[in-house]
Amino acid sequence: MNIDERAQQILLKLMETDKTGYDAEGISIYAYEIADAMQAESDKRKPKGLPEVLFEPDWSVAPDK
Repeated sequence: MNIDERAQQILLKLMETDKTGYDAEGISIYAYEIADAMQAESDKRKPKGLPEVLFEPDWSVAPDK
């Protein structure tokens, strides 16, 4: 899920509950702030030092069938 989709889900939930006291623009900004904070926390929890891909074969030298 990308940041825009996450912010949209948060925005819809905030609009349902409408306990923020913000206008429509304020709720949108608040939704993105929450989504950004969630992404930052997620990035901190990813393991460090391990590559995303451990082995990438060189397909140019692979034999044909």
